[in-house]
Amino acid sequence: MSAAAVTRVTRQSWISRLGDSIKGILFGLVLIVGSIVVLFWNEGRSVKRYKDLKEGAGVVVSVNSDRVDATLEGSLIHTSGMANTQSTLKDPLFDVSVNALRLERFVEMYQWEETSSTKTEKKLGGATETVTTYDYRKTWHSGRIDSDAFQETAGHQNPEMALDKVSLTASDVTLGDFHLTPMLVDKISNFQSLSLGEQVPTPTSLNRKMSTTGDTLFVGENQGQPQVGDLKIRFRYVAPQNVSVIAAQSMNGFEPYKTSRGGTILEIKTGLLSAEEMFAQAQASNRMITWLIRLGGFVLMGIGFGMLFRPLSVMGDVVPFIGNIIGAGTGFVGFLLAAILSLITIAIAWFVYRPVLGIGLLVFAGFLVYWLKTRVSRKKTDNPLQTA
Repeated sequence: MSAAAVTRVTRQSWISRLGDSIKGILFGLVLIVGSIVVLFWNEGRSVKRYKDLKEGAGVVVSVNSDRVDATLEGSLIHTSGMANTQSTLKDPLFDVSVNALRLERFVEMYQWEETSSTKTEKKLGGATETVTTYDYRKTWHSGRIDSDAFQETAGHQNPEMALDKVSLTASDVTLGDFHLTPMLVDKISNFQSLSLGEQVPTPTSLNRKMSTTGDTLFVGENQGQPQVGDLKIRFRYVAPQNVSVIAAQSMNGFEPYKTSRGGTILEIKTGLLSAEEMFAQAQASNRMITWLIRLGGFVLMGIGFGMLFRPLSVMGDVVPFIGNIIGAGTGFVGFLLAAILSLITIAIAWFVYRPVLGIGLLVFAGFLVYWLKTRVSRKKTDNPLQTA
């Protein structure tokens, strides 16, 4: 369901835009420096994690979970088996319980949601006119949406949620003769929906009408026509299941294993996996994280260069199409500079951590610099008026 849209029109003069863009130069420099630090740190983190996992793969001992070997105290071990518990987890408010490793109460409220779309038009003389349209609709959403921050608050107020999400974890989970701490159990996250079956009694503290349908509790008068403030409550749980663990043996439990480089290894996965499979998955995860941080650092650096060059395009916006041309050009140059500086930063980090690969990356960055210089020289030759 949606409500009438609200439109706001704002205008900004050329002088104001130019002032904002000049102020943004400092923030752009901060982004560039920050991205360099993040990229350099990430390469060190990646190599350290790779070496920690390689060290662990070389010393890990696979053991049977049915018996704790005291001679392996403090050693890095791998074991697998059924993670089980005798506990019955029960929701503190509702008459819902299940024999499980974990139980969660998931709550959604029917409430107002604000979305917006913005269109900015440049005017002759460098000013801009921005038209922002705010739309409002009712939707199911977990957690309360802050309606006080809406552009139009009248008629779009969301009440406080009558119920919150609840998470329960069994404290007596065993893996054969080993004990799994709640911290490890919380890493097992393959939830499944809990079917409620018969009607669940309404808690007296709720003081509202409640009905049960399948795996959902509905709090409100009419599920077919929900009102703002109505709730949908579902329960999900993690059943006892097979898991595999790589960690340091500590008595009849597990703790993070400390490598010779000061890193730690503590892995738990669902299923019966060999040590080799678990280390392969950990290395793959490390590579994925490394590339995501590289991408994030590059994007931040690109934004930083864009803010450095922003005053040029704003000055050109006195005649809008000229500003667009300058903006496209500075955007391309900013992209190249971000790529070059990112590669150089990573290469320098590799010189520290992986010298052979660092040389190859520096050569590639040098090629990009040469190509960019050649392109600029060629444009000057093709347009002699630029050098006059």
